[in-house]
Amino acid sequence: MAPCVAVRFLGRWREHFTAFLNPITTASSDTHEVHLMKDIPITAAEMFLPIKILKAGKAAGCGEIQPEVLKNLNREGLG
Repeated sequence: MAPCVAVRFLGRWREHFTAFLNPITTASSDTHEVHLMKDIPITAAEMFLPIKILKAGKAAGCGEIQPEVLKNLNREGLG
C-alpha cells in the first residue's frame, strides 16, 4: 500500500472509531421506548440455526457448555 493511501486509510479508521467511541448526544424531548422480546417465544428455527453453525473444538461460552454438547442435542434436549 502506498504511504499516502495508508495515511488516508488510517485517518478514516480514526474518524470512524472517534465518532463511534465518542458519540455526540443531543437533548431530545422525544422518549424512546425499548421493546424487549421477552414475551415472544423462541422458535425452533431460531434456536437450531445458530447451534448448527457452531464450530466444534472451540472454547465453552460463559455457561461453560461446550459447542459439541449443543450440536449433539436433539429437539427434546433443547426443549
